[in-house]
Amino acid sequence: ITQARLDVTPSQAAEFCERGLYFHQQPGNGHWHSKYGLFNMLYFTPPLWLEYTITGELKPVSELDQGALQLRTLILNLWNIAISLIFVFYLYYSATLCGAEPASASKMVLLVIFGSFVWYYLRAQTVELLQMTLFSIAVYHLLAFSLLGPLQQRNGPGTVHALAAMTALGSLALAKLIYIVLLPLGLVFFTAYLLLRSLSCSTPL
Repeated sequence: ITQARLDVTPSQAAEFCERGLYFHQQPGNGHWHSKYGLFNMLYFTPPLWLEYTITGELKPVSELDQGALQLRTLILNLWNIAISLIFVFYLYYSATLCGAEPASASKMVLLVIFGSFVWYYLRAQTVELLQMTLFSIAVYHLLAFSLLGPLQQRNGPGTVHALAAMTALGSLALAKLIYIVLLPLGLVFFTAYLLLRSLSCSTPL
């Protein structure tokens, strides 16, 4: 935001826990980067950009006075609420796509939020909330695509759902590298589904 760079300053990397625990130093140029994916950094850019717009500066947490710390906490909490609402939206409508009535879908969402580990991630500024939201988006669009008719799957609606699902899976891989295995699985899903639909449509009854 302030320097238009994607790497972390050496002083910030050195001060944040043990060397190599959260940040990796590239041997070639000596730049420090997060070990946990580029998208995690981009995820916190909007709220921090808003703070920068309001105050005109961005300081490490250790250098913030009480007022500045409260402002940053407020902005991050509001950002967390916004992403949580997106997560709840996709979770609810994924349940309705599976045939759940609105009341049952609402109960399921409440059970997921208050009866599982999700509640911890909704209360704190963690990248796990980002990962859950991206995964929920991918699942919703995969379900929506599978429920379309053959013509719709090959035209506009199907293309929109396929692109949205693959974009969510790609962003998920950028948030945590282990999720890169979901990208080829997503491609296999769409390819196999369209292929099976083509065979079923071309087979005489």
